[in-house]
Amino acid sequence: DGTLDAGFGAFFQKTAGLRRRRLFPAELVLAQSAEHAARTRRAPLPWQRLDPASLIVLPPGNPIQQLIDRHVPRTPTGAADLPPRRVYSHLETILAMVESGLGQAVVPSFAALTGTRWRVQLRVLTPRVALDYAIVTRSGRRDSAGLTAFVDCLRAAAQASEP
Repeated sequence: DGTLDAGFGAFFQKTAGLRRRRLFPAELVLAQSAEHAARTRRAPLPWQRLDPASLIVLPPGNPIQQLIDRHVPRTPTGAADLPPRRVYSHLETILAMVESGLGQAVVPSFAALTGTRWRVQLRVLTPRVALDYAIVTRSGRRDSAGLTAFVDCLRAAAQASEP
């Protein structure tokens, strides 16, 4: 009904009547438990070296997961003995599962904004896959002073969380 000021996140399709603006750049990265990360190199990891069986994932219909799945190596055919994927609907839940040592996950780098909450390390994947964080507002509507202040605060938090 037009009462919502804005939406925030990764948006994959243009929608009539909405204006999308990038707030800050982001990319897909590998989240590992702090304990696991301490035993591995910090250098960027090629996508081909990911173990698909170790990944905690979003539901298959999630657009972020669909982007991830286009880059994760395919499970070998005949791998019926692989355990079922651990699937969760929220990035926060996935990060909690990673922290608990139940696996690792490919997540957007903007997940680093919650980095102080979860003991996880984010590792760069190569080649890099962009997934910008954006704001959507109604076309033709000016941002309120409160929304502008919130966006400025969000950008500052994102810059402060960069490695």
